[in-house]
Amino acid sequence: MKSKIALVLLYKLIKENAEDIQTIYHKTIAEKFVYEKRLIVKELERNSIYGILTKPKNLTVNVINKYREFKAKGFI
Repeated sequence: MKSKIALVLLYKLIKENAEDIQTIYHKTIAEKFVYEKRLIVKELERNSIYGILTKPKNLTVNVINKYREFKAKGFI
């Protein structure tokens, strides 16, 4: 549950406008965190380990879509 809240706050932080130095700092760190997560997923995919980067509320739909994609490619 805490990780869901953290992700929601992270994406809110990225979307908001930075008006002071501390907010700019926090926003930069949040953007770097998201960027590094994407890099990790890409590296895993190069080694045939697939992941789904999604918001918790979209997880079910995205898992079903990824399953259908794998089925169409003949992975399953």
